[in-house]
Amino acid sequence: MVTELARKNSFSRILAGAIVELLPGAQIIQAGLSFHGYACDFLYSAPLSPELLERLSERMRQVIRENREIRILEMVPFSASEFFKKNEQKERASQVLRQEGLVRLVRLGDFADWCEEGEHLSSTGSAGAFKLLNETKLGRKRTRIFGIAAPSKKELKDLSSAWERFGEKDHEREGLGLWCKEGGDRLWLPKGLDARGRLASFWRKAFAPLAQQVEGGQAILERLSEKIPSSMELLKLSGDAGDRGLLDAPLSLALRINHFLDLQSFCSSFLQTIHKCLTILGFAYRIRCFGKKRKGCLFRRSLEELGWSFQEVEADGGSRLEFLAEDALRCEWVLAEIGELKLKNLRGLFATVWVERNLALLIEQSDGSSPFGWLRTL
Repeated sequence: MVTELARKNSFSRILAGAIVELLPGAQIIQAGLSFHGYACDFLYSAPLSPELLERLSERMRQVIRENREIRILEMVPFSASEFFKKNEQKERASQVLRQEGLVRLVRLGDFADWCEEGEHLSSTGSAGAFKLLNETKLGRKRTRIFGIAAPSKKELKDLSSAWERFGEKDHEREGLGLWCKEGGDRLWLPKGLDARGRLASFWRKAFAPLAQQVEGGQAILERLSEKIPSSMELLKLSGDAGDRGLLDAPLSLALRINHFLDLQSFCSSFLQTIHKCLTILGFAYRIRCFGKKRKGCLFRRSLEELGWSFQEVEADGGSRLEFLAEDALRCEWVLAEIGELKLKNLRGLFATVWVERNLALLIEQSDGSSPFGWLRTL
C-alpha cells in the first residue's frame, strides 16, 4: 500500500534529482515534506530561467516513466561524505560529515540524497500525479521549489482546486479578529477568547459527569493522572503555531478525560459523546482504529456493537481510536482520540479533544460568509 508520506517523500527526491540533472552545479540543501506537500531547497549561482518549473516538471515525468528503483542505503558519515563529494554535492557532503552513527541515503538510479527519516516508494513508477506550484527565492543563491502530489490525476485536480481557494479558507487569514501576532507569540483577542472558551465549554459539558477542571502543563496532567481515577484536565498551552497555525501548533488547548471503571461501558459512552458533539458542530469525520487485530480488542468490539464503520490499522503498543476531519487543503487532522491508559496496576481509558484544532477546522469548513455560525449551536 502506497502511503501519502511515502509518496511525498519520494516526490521530494524525484524533484531533487531533476534539479541536479537540469542544473549542473546545483547544490541540494534539503528535501522533504513541507506544508501539505513536498519541497526542495538548492543553491545555484547562475540566473534561473522563467520556464524552470515547466522544465523540472517534464524531467520529473521522465523519471517517473523510467520507473527508477528507489533504494535506501546506510553508510558511516565519512563514506557518505566521500560519496557526495564524488557526485559533486559538496553541501550534502558537509552536512552528513557532522552526523553521528549511520547516515541514511535514498537512491533513484544514479542520483542519491541524504534522508534522515521517513518511508519511500519502491520505485518512481508508482509515484502518482504531481504539480509544482511555486518557486521562492530564499537568498541571493538559495531557491525553494514547492509541489503537491496525489494518487491520480483526478485527485490532483481536486487538490489543485483546493489550493486555489485556500486563501479564502485558511483559518490564519487576516480579518477574522480572533488573535494577533506579536513576535513569535499568538495574542488572543476578545472575540477569539470567546469563541475558544465557548467551544471548550461545549465539550466540557458533554463530559460533565466526569469533569474536574485543572489548569496547568503536562507535568501536572501526569501527576493528577496517578492520583485521580476519574478527571478532566484543561491544558492551556496555546503558543506559537507551526506551518498550519492552530492545526499543528506544538502547544494548544486540549481537554483530557481519564476513566478507570467499567471500561466497556465507558468506551461506548466516550464514542457516543464524541460522535454527538462532532455531529452537532457539523463535522464530517471518519474513525481510524490502531492496534492488534484481535477479537477481544475493546475498541473494535464497541465499534462493532454500535454498527459504525472504521478503518483498521495494524500497530504495536496500546490500542487507540482517532476521529479525523479534513482541512481546506483536504489533509486529515485528529479532532479527538480515545486510547488505553495504564498506570501501575490500573487499566483505564482516556479521551482527548483538541479544542483549538476544532476551532481551526470549523473556520476552514465554513462557507466563508459566516465562519462562526456554529456558535449558535453551543
